[in-house]
Amino acid sequence: MVARLKLTSKLIPWYLLLKAIALGAAWVFLPFWVFLLFAIYFYFSSFFQSAKLFWPFLLTLAFAYVFEPTFPHAVFFGAAFFLIFGIKDLAFINRLAAYEILAFLLLFLLSLNFFLTFGSWGNSWIFLASLAASVIFFILAKGLVDYGEFSVDRAKKIAGIGVAAFLLWQLSWAAIFLPINPFYQAALVFLLAAIFLDLLLDYFAGRLTRERIFAEFILFIVFGGLIFFGTQWSL
Repeated sequence: MVARLKLTSKLIPWYLLLKAIALGAAWVFLPFWVFLLFAIYFYFSSFFQSAKLFWPFLLTLAFAYVFEPTFPHAVFFGAAFFLIFGIKDLAFINRLAAYEILAFLLLFLLSLNFFLTFGSWGNSWIFLASLAASVIFFILAKGLVDYGEFSVDRAKKIAGIGVAAFLLWQLSWAAIFLPINPFYQAALVFLLAAIFLDLLLDYFAGRLTRERIFAEFILFIVFGGLIFFGTQWSL
């Protein structure tokens, strides 16, 4: 599941890191509208590949609006902008792996925000919120698969990603009913989303074998077990 990036300081211009740090600092210390102007300027200062990274960029801005501006959150958002600008400017050798890491990061923020905000079956907005979360997963997964330019037809892509999004929607509902801390609920759903993404990439690349499926299953058992045994259950 862990994507491998071959990155060195000689290959990545340092201005990308400075942009990411500047945006993280602007988000914490300046009004949101000022941060937004800086982010839009940095992103559209070059229109190269703007369409391919638009949804991750927009989703990052949406999360920045929702989350409280703290230093730990700023690190996450700075990392997201670093990956977005690096992919957009072709600074990474393995850009598909960088996109996958970006998707993992955004899915983690999505899961965390969802369960901290709507993580109760008694919440009246839970149905629409969980549906919206599955749609966001669909958009991120489709963007990742499209960026990989796999030689499969569009209908097959939509069907495969749609099935994964539907399963994640159902499993997120199941996680809501677990009597555990919202952070652990978010970790569990994020783990499932990351595994689904890996399986989709393997499927569309034609390398989905029983061995890979078994490896992902073992991964879920190990990390899922850590999540279940590491939390306090409350009834």
